[in-house]
Amino acid sequence: MTQLPPTPDGPPPDDDKPSRRVFEPRLIAELLSCGTVTDAAAKAGISRRTAQRWMRQPGFQARYRQAREDAVSAAVGLLHNSTSSAVQELAKILANDVTPPAVKVQAANAVLGWAAKFGELLDVRARLAALERKAKQKKS
Repeated sequence: MTQLPPTPDGPPPDDDKPSRRVFEPRLIAELLSCGTVTDAAAKAGISRRTAQRWMRQPGFQARYRQAREDAVSAAVGLLHNSTSSAVQELAKILANDVTPPAVKVQAANAVLGWAAKFGELLDVRARLAALERKAKQKKS
């Protein structure tokens, strides 16, 4: 079984039975790592039918959505922390005299491609922020 996610702040499970408080976090953790509800339910130790019933409940949906957002945020943080190292490695490849030219071209294309994408992203974010400011000013 995968590691249980931290219990999110908020309302208790929709059915506040002790077993629900134990098995719901397990189901959420398994849903984040399994391909199907059936597999997640089995690994969490509950029936597929119970898992499907819980998944229809708004409270569960909110807790599951928060757990997914937390997992994505953690993954993005790990990627963000690795970007400097990745760029440094590409720079080493480019600067190394024994690196074959084809590999240098691939490294250069990677650096230039990602730089362009990040530049576009920063531009879009700036434009979006400006539009949001204008929309907020019009509401005021």
